[in-house]
Amino acid sequence: MKAIKTTNERLVILEKKVGTLVKKIEKDSSPKANNILFNQAIKISQETGKISALLLQRRLKIGYAAAAQLIDELEEKKYISSPDAYHKS
Repeated sequence: MKAIKTTNERLVILEKKVGTLVKKIEKDSSPKANNILFNQAIKISQETGKISALLLQRRLKIGYAAAAQLIDELEEKKYISSPDAYHKS
């Protein structure tokens, strides 16, 4: 007879499943997966009034490369300006 799993054991299982899904999304180059992350990045930017690779990493649970790529995309599509745009005279 299997023992009933504790809440901590259930959380560990769920975290592993979420981690696996996030890794699949990061590796998936399909436009749909990228679009989901891109839209979430826009939402985070609007909610917080700021954006950074670290913020995206924490909120979206993605790696640095994926977060930096999202920042680049946001800049290219003019959702955000580049950091040095404010320093130019």
